[in-house]
Amino acid sequence: MISMLFDPVFRGYAAKVGVSESEASAILGGQVVASLLELTADTFTRGWLNKLLQAAVGGIMLWQATSPRLSDRDKKELLVMGSHELTRVIDPTPSDIAELAASISQLVNNIKTGNLTAALSSGLRHPSEFQAAMEALKAVVTPPPLPRLSAQQIQPPAQQPPVAPQPIRIQKKIY
Repeated sequence: MISMLFDPVFRGYAAKVGVSESEASAILGGQVVASLLELTADTFTRGWLNKLLQAAVGGIMLWQATSPRLSDRDKKELLVMGSHELTRVIDPTPSDIAELAASISQLVNNIKTGNLTAALSSGLRHPSEFQAAMEALKAVVTPPPLPRLSAQQIQPPAQQPPVAPQPIRIQKKIY
């Protein structure tokens, strides 16, 4: 499936490890693809919706890995991606737990008041959060600007007179 794109990248590593190229690509490529899926989910969702989405995607991938129509390589890839997604659900970071608790509280309160739009949006990231993340990333990635010099500021180096070589005096010692 998707991991075939990574075959040339992992070819040398697979030979060093002693596994087939397709197996290395299925495992490592599956991790790369799952990480990109996770990044996408984390960018746009939060709390309860993020965990629900990751659980659903991970569960579907693990279920699809049982299909007899798939090749062994595709099954390995789906197993890696599905387990990656489910691991993020059952092993949250402390900040994930706080965000999850806050979003569930918002969800319940909005359902009690009958505000279903707000209930659903409690699982989505606000555009300002996305913009702040992009600004932080830009600050990390963007180098500081170089100073601009005008023609007057740029002066050629001062001319120095050539240095004449000094004669070398050799003293001969007789023993």
